[in-house]
Amino acid sequence: MLAVRPEARDQGIGRRLKEYQREVVGKLGVEAIYWTFDPLVARNAHLNLTRLGVEVVEYAPDMYGRTGSDLHVLGTDRLIVVWRIAGRVGGDGRRAAPVGVDAAPVVNCGPGGEPRSDADAFVEHPLVRIEVPADIDAVRASSMDLAVRWRDAIRSAFTYYLARGYRVVGFLRDLEAGRCHYALAAPDAGGEDR
Repeated sequence: MLAVRPEARDQGIGRRLKEYQREVVGKLGVEAIYWTFDPLVARNAHLNLTRLGVEVVEYAPDMYGRTGSDLHVLGTDRLIVVWRIAGRVGGDGRRAAPVGVDAAPVVNCGPGGEPRSDADAFVEHPLVRIEVPADIDAVRASSMDLAVRWRDAIRSAFTYYLARGYRVVGFLRDLEAGRCHYALAAPDAGGEDR
C-alpha cells in the first residue's frame, strides 16, 4: 500500500511516486499496472484519471470487506484501474474533459444536490456525470449519515452505468464550487478513451 501523509499532500508527491513506479517497472518490460482507489476520494480520482490517464476497468463494491480500519468506515468500494505504460517515455497521460460534459446530466443527485441512489434518477444519455464530494473526509466529519448516502449514490450509479457499457472518460474538479464529477460516455457515444 502506498499513501502520502496528509501534511505532505498537494505537492505532487503521489504523481512523482507513480511516475517513478512507471519508470522502474517499464524497464522490466511491464506493459500495464493495475491498482485500486476509493471512488469517494476526489483527490485520488483527479490524480489517477486526469493526471495519469488511467482507465477504469471495474467498480468493485466492498472489495476488501470489513477491515476494522478507521480508513474504511465507509466500506471498501473501489475502482479498479489500469495504467498502460508500454511505449511511454516520460510525460504524463493528462486527459482533458470530454467536449460537452458541462451539459451532461448529473445522475446521482436530486434537485437540491443531495445524493440519490435510486435508479429513477438514471437517464440514458451519451454522456453522464456522477458527482462525488470534493472532500469526503469533511462530509464524514460533519455527518456520517450523509457520507454513507454519498457512498450508496456513487455505488448505484457506477454499477448501473458500467453494466450498460458506459466507460469513464474523465474527471472534473471545481474546488471553488466544491463539486467534482466522473464523466461517463455511452458505448456508442465515441468520446475520448485511453
